[in-house]
Amino acid sequence: MFAKMKRLSAALIEIILLEFGPEEFLRRIADAHWFQAMEFPGEFGWHSSGATTILCSAPKEGLALPGNDVPVAICGDK
Repeated sequence: MFAKMKRLSAALIEIILLEFGPEEFLRRIADAHWFQAMEFPGEFGWHSSGATTILCSAPKEGLALPGNDVPVAICGDK
C-alpha cells in the first residue's frame, strides 16, 4: 500500500506544482487544515496513528522516484 501512496502523493504534488507553482504548494503544505486534508486522497487516513509521518515520508519518496523532476524537495522525516 505504501508504494501506491508514494505514487499518488507525488502525482498530487506534481499537479499542484504545474497548475499553481512551487510557492503555492509551499503555502498549502504549511496550512495545517490543507495538510490534514491531504491524508484522505492519499489514502493515509486508513490508520490515524502515524499519519503525519506517513504523509511526510510518502511524498518524499514518491518525488525521488525516477522520472519525477519537480522544483521542490522534501527533506527530513525518518
